[in-house]
Amino acid sequence: MSDNLADSFKEYLNKIHDIKDDKCWFCKKTPDQIRHEFLEFKKDPEKGLDQFELDDLIIMTYKTKKPICASCYFTIKKNPDLVKEIVNRSMDEIW
Repeated sequence: MSDNLADSFKEYLNKIHDIKDDKCWFCKKTPDQIRHEFLEFKKDPEKGLDQFELDDLIIMTYKTKKPICASCYFTIKKNPDLVKEIVNRSMDEIW
């Protein structure tokens, strides 16, 4: 881990008053919940990811204004039009 990234992570953790706040801003899952899902996924070797170890994966990024997990990040990145639609339409229009 680079010093800059480590410093940013320490700064973020210092801002958290309660460890329960360390969760994805979108799905609200904690890093431990995400790790658990990954381990459950690895139990079925036909699904792939055999070459990865849990410690090799970046579960959560703290480089954004709010923490976000990898799953939410890639879902948002792959669906920018949907995200724009959600942001631009009122809640009454969607729900």
